[in-house]
Amino acid sequence: MAGFLEATSVTRRGDHYDAIIDADWFIWGPFGGYLGAIAMRAMAAHSTHRRPATFSCQYLNVGAARSVTIEIDRRKSGRRAECITASIVQDGNRLLDAQAWFVADDLSGLEHVNAMPPATPAAPLLRPWSGNDNDENRSAMWQHVERRPAAGYDVWGRAGAEPRWVSWLRLSQTLADDDLALQAARAILWMDLAPWNSVLMAHGWPTTHLAPTLDLTVQFQPNLYEPAVANNEWLLAETVSPVAQRGLFGAGTTLWSECGKLVAVSTAQAMCVPHPRFGPQAGRQTQRHGSN
Repeated sequence: MAGFLEATSVTRRGDHYDAIIDADWFIWGPFGGYLGAIAMRAMAAHSTHRRPATFSCQYLNVGAARSVTIEIDRRKSGRRAECITASIVQDGNRLLDAQAWFVADDLSGLEHVNAMPPATPAAPLLRPWSGNDNDENRSAMWQHVERRPAAGYDVWGRAGAEPRWVSWLRLSQTLADDDLALQAARAILWMDLAPWNSVLMAHGWPTTHLAPTLDLTVQFQPNLYEPAVANNEWLLAETVSPVAQRGLFGAGTTLWSECGKLVAVSTAQAMCVPHPRFGPQAGRQTQRHGSN
């Protein structure tokens, strides 16, 4: 089994990078956050600055467990910041287009902190959770990932549940705390994982639809790269999906360190597609929360 470090590794070949999609990181196909992590590591390897500031991507096609090429373009380069794009290509098909800004380590400017994490016990005080008994949760990926939801967020589809999910997350593999690209790549993984769980809290499983992510945007906070935070095995994700209508749902996620510091913020948009296995009565698709 390939851990996160090996499964997201890239090798430079002239003006592009090579990688291998690992089947251990599949759910219905290659997990979107996993592909985003590969793109981040390729862009970071190409950048003249060490610190990722933002990441955004569009998911275009489902890939297979074999080699891919990562095409890189430096769109803007300066002393303080650099913009780089990446496309993951397999057999002539683009799987993902991504863009990231990287910034210098020695930036200075305005400062404030106004962020409060959700109130929840520390990860060691909560039970591990393996999801519901379905194909998704039998994926090999969960051998590399541990989830410890806050109380009440370990059962999908409770009556009257709001579309919100709060859970501690960690990789089975420890990452180097001085590798900023790896810290950003881990955050991308969690930001793509959390939104679907918030929706399932409201609608339960089995459900009438699956929801492939269309795009994901992540803003990395400076706290992410502090040594005391980078050493944290656990990060706390809080995600909320305020509206699901007309075949789309959006979600916003915040990611917190064990010491309560905000380390990343993201938004995602997903598109509902009919589930091939379950019939139209399988889910509670019409449940509503809040007002429109």
